[in-house]
Amino acid sequence: MTAAMFAALLLMAQPVSGGSAGSGQAVSLLTSRPAQCVSVSGSAGLMVVLDRNDVEDMATPPRSRWTTEAERLRLVRFHQAQELIAAVSSGKNSLGCDVAGNIGGGVYAMLALIREGKGRVWKSATNAFLPSVTVSAHNIDCSRGPAGHYTLVEPGGKAFFLIPACVV
Repeated sequence: MTAAMFAALLLMAQPVSGGSAGSGQAVSLLTSRPAQCVSVSGSAGLMVVLDRNDVEDMATPPRSRWTTEAERLRLVRFHQAQELIAAVSSGKNSLGCDVAGNIGGGVYAMLALIREGKGRVWKSATNAFLPSVTVSAHNIDCSRGPAGHYTLVEPGGKAFFLIPACVV
């Protein structure tokens, strides 16, 4: 799918309520700007902000061939973080962060950092970082339809980022 298709799907997303739309994980976020940061724009004036050091740590090559599931996932995250770093342009945004454009598979490194509590979300309407988000999972195993996704939801229930999980 293209970025335009994901944007269209996000615009169609309704506010998340209870368990009917998907299961959600509340995540506390960091609320200060890191010295070096990478930003990824969402919708509705919201922007994910990551510590550049966290992304670069994730993009450090594994020391050996994987033998366990945890090591395999580390290798996957390594490639995703490299994709995120490769999407960084030379410009800075209003927060002084490096701007990542079309991040492709790097979106999963971003999601991992958010779920680990290492992310931030800037809301331009309030000029402040959000204290938390909900990561909602919708049919992520494609057992109830041809596609599944994760949605980042701000307090109050408005979705601002859609991340594909599966397509069959």
